[in-house]
Amino acid sequence: TSFPRNNVQQCYDQILSDLLAAEAIVTDPTVTPTGNVFHVSKEAVEILLSRVYLYMQNWEKAKEFASKAIATKPNLYDITTENFTTFVTTSFFNARNKEVLFSYHRNTKTALGSASYIFGTSQTASIYVVAQELLNLYSATDKRLNGFTNSVSARYFAKTMIQESGTTLFDYAIRTAEAYLNRAEAMAQLNDLSGSLSDVNALRAKRITGTSSVSFTDKESLLNFIYQERRREFFFQGHRWFDLRRTGRPSITHYYTPVNGTGTGATIGTPLKFVLNQNDPGYTIELPAKEMTLNPALVPLGIAERQPQ
Repeated sequence: TSFPRNNVQQCYDQILSDLLAAEAIVTDPTVTPTGNVFHVSKEAVEILLSRVYLYMQNWEKAKEFASKAIATKPNLYDITTENFTTFVTTSFFNARNKEVLFSYHRNTKTALGSASYIFGTSQTASIYVVAQELLNLYSATDKRLNGFTNSVSARYFAKTMIQESGTTLFDYAIRTAEAYLNRAEAMAQLNDLSGSLSDVNALRAKRITGTSSVSFTDKESLLNFIYQERRREFFFQGHRWFDLRRTGRPSITHYYTPVNGTGTGATIGTPLKFVLNQNDPGYTIELPAKEMTLNPALVPLGIAERQPQ
């Protein structure tokens, strides 16, 4: 049987139906929570619901479900006194981080410095580094930078992608911090700037030493700051692409450097420039070709293959 592509509303309806059913199950008084971060908690379901409603621009519902989660799990991990270093063992995602409500990934990446270290032959030759633009978003007193990154020879890597021997990091997760930022954004959209700022500053007080509070008197400036704060807080957590899609779809330029040949005879080719334009159709990703072949009822979106400029 072939199945045609569903429209966006049908997809959202299915997601919401599943999550609301899940909420009823995990709040059933006959179900005893285990407390295991790999078992979905009530608050994790509520935060995921607030995220979906945020994406749908249903601000009232996004606020409602974020508030439900905060009501029962309000605590944020205070890292202002943590001694995070460049070592992976001092990651933000350690056993003391009680704001992790559900983890869907256990870090078992290779140990730092091994031959397969992040697509490179050594830690100084790795090609997968954190963009300087992102690093510049952190102030000198923001403890998240060292909590999220490992620095070797002035090159920064995400601690979510590597692991020191003997450590276990549950680093892709639904966290209480998201409830605060989801609610802050929803309240800003609803013109409750004071309530929004209260949530933003509550989070920053647990992340930044010294002066952490911010203040804005206009909605647009506050929203732009929240978008930046989401980028700082959800470092390499899988949120960025979705946030870009729903908050302006800016133009992005990347360079790809091809390697010609293999082994000792390999040569470095000319860097190729790829541009994703403002509101580019490429902000929607086509289904894999294999799926199209297996299911002929799926109609391609007609997105042109991207060529270097």
